[in-house]
Amino acid sequence: MKKAIITHNVTLEELGTILAAETMAKKITVVLNTTPTMRKTDNPFFGLVKKLTKYQVMINFIYENSVNNQLKRENANPEKFVAGERPWGEHVTKAIINKGSQLYLQLKHERTLHESFVNQSDSTFVDKSDLMPFLQISKPAANQGLEKSIRVISPKFENIVEIAMNGARYRVKR
Repeated sequence: MKKAIITHNVTLEELGTILAAETMAKKITVVLNTTPTMRKTDNPFFGLVKKLTKYQVMINFIYENSVNNQLKRENANPEKFVAGERPWGEHVTKAIINKGSQLYLQLKHERTLHESFVNQSDSTFVDKSDLMPFLQISKPAANQGLEKSIRVISPKFENIVEIAMNGARYRVKR
């Protein structure tokens, strides 16, 4: 029998406090509501579509260790990978980044569980195949030397819809 998950409705500030208290690396589930990065030219969907994505991710991971562990799994370059300086923002905790007045959550992407696109003007779902000519596809990190690259995502706190961890679900109040 599956254990019941308790849902807590929290503010972004409360969620930040909960996440800051987490110090160990662990798998969590996060749901994000974002504006997909798209080309503007001749795009009938530009500015109208939101992307709702559910990810399984790692929180509080150490990027350099993740790359080195993957290098070992791939029997790749025996030289130790050394991460460069963070190009933007400053870590408040291992998982929380501050840039100006914005907070971001640093996550290691494990897998995408669900993805949907919604037209904000009429609340209808948009098929991803209709958006593909306009979506900007992210490129894998070139400096890792990996076949299966370590993908880091850093969504703004304001884009978090819900997080599930430690047997609880934290849904952000809007």
